[in-house]
Amino acid sequence: MHITRPRRITQLVPPAGSLATKAPTAIDSQRQRLSPAAEQGVLEDPHWCRHGDNIVSPRRNFMAQGLILIVDDEQQIGRILKKALTRAGHEVEYAERPEEGLQLLKDRPFDIVVTDLNMPKMNGIEFLARARVIRPACEVLVMTGFASVETAVEALKRGAIDYIEKPFSAEQDLVPIIEQILDTPGPEAVEDANTDPAEVAAEPPHETATGEVVAESDSMKKLLAKIPRLAASSATVLVSGESGTGKEVIANLLHQHSDRSDSPFVAVNCAALPDTLLESELFGHTKGAFTGATHDRRGFFEVADGGTIFLDEIGEISPTFQPKLLRVLESGEFHRIGDARRTCRVNVRVVAATNRDLI
Repeated sequence: MHITRPRRITQLVPPAGSLATKAPTAIDSQRQRLSPAAEQGVLEDPHWCRHGDNIVSPRRNFMAQGLILIVDDEQQIGRILKKALTRAGHEVEYAERPEEGLQLLKDRPFDIVVTDLNMPKMNGIEFLARARVIRPACEVLVMTGFASVETAVEALKRGAIDYIEKPFSAEQDLVPIIEQILDTPGPEAVEDANTDPAEVAAEPPHETATGEVVAESDSMKKLLAKIPRLAASSATVLVSGESGTGKEVIANLLHQHSDRSDSPFVAVNCAALPDTLLESELFGHTKGAFTGATHDRRGFFEVADGGTIFLDEIGEISPTFQPKLLRVLESGEFHRIGDARRTCRVNVRVVAATNRDLI
């Protein structure tokens, strides 16, 4: 089974939004640069302290922070990202060239690599593949200003833990993602030299985050480890895998561990409904809209407002119906059948599943 988080429409797996929508600017980093007098005032505040050359909140647990490598051929972006992550308490190295980044990976045991996809001589996909060979336990987060489902899926297939679309805010978008990755346990934790493997093996894997699911394979354990981080986002998720592999279970876990867990989880089997009926079931209809419509009826998207809708077997939806679904997935807006004047708006997290290869 494989989870992807598409951000841009290709065929019928569109984005509900992006993790990162704010452009990185030098203003953000310059605004946090303090004069000596202001710095002294901040240091006198008991809520702040000095960590190395940085002024940070003492509430951070620096022992839990990571060693991070940034690889980007744009020096300005690289410096902004390094400064933001350093302010967050991480130890950060920056490499302008992929070759330099690979050498740094050989020299130091980085926890996370943040790399651009579009670089000269060696693109991000090739760098990712080489980085995984050098440091298999190191997580790789890819950045791209040319986001598409194809490049994102290719990066995920090569071993990337996630991707983030430019432009984004270093402080508001990248730092939280980095911290979520560091806080998410993976199967590699068993190989920690400072941990007794027997003690780790005796504990149920990921019981705190997903105690209702038992996994034996490393690939499934790694997938389950991603659930808390993915649940924190409202991005559209596509779960792919053969029939009977538990795709709806994964969708339910994403809902239960999200801030939408108190709202409805609505599952729809798209393969069981023809287009005409599927439109009515998803979007609802008004009285008299068609023969047999004796009263107004809310669709599944309205029922799931504030929560999660699970579109199972989305690969079975016909091409003629896809544009109708596209509108609600892009904007959260749709019309009930029979009422073209009133626009319905919903806030719904969409999780889709398929046993087909949609890419």
